[in-house]
Amino acid sequence: MVQMDGMKAFLKATEQHSEPVCGIFSSDYTVYVFVMNSASNRWQIQKRYSEFLMFHNKLERKMDYSLLEALPELPPKSTFGTLSPSLINYRKKHLEQYLSALVQQHTLVQTADVMEWLEVPDENAGMISDGEPQGW
Repeated sequence: MVQMDGMKAFLKATEQHSEPVCGIFSSDYTVYVFVMNSASNRWQIQKRYSEFLMFHNKLERKMDYSLLEALPELPPKSTFGTLSPSLINYRKKHLEQYLSALVQQHTLVQTADVMEWLEVPDENAGMISDGEPQGW
């Protein structure tokens, strides 16, 4: 089991992706790549903005409000310009703040829903080893 004490998250990169829609069009989106550190492990997760929204909505339905009040608000949805550099930069900042606040909530981070969403690996799962986060 991964030790969850002192867990930290930092944004490593963003990636642009495209998926076909109706065989003719494509839908472009951004994936945010985070490096997660716990006392016993280190791993990467990749999440779209929409995954953050669905996850937070799930937490709001299942968890007591007092557990969620320390989490910052997610950036608002945007229908157009989802690949604009300014929107991506805005979301990068706020999604990293959200994830950092989430992993500091010890009661939340130990729930099955949160551990699954964070893709917490088994103790023997492979860890990433591409250098230490800057500033740590």
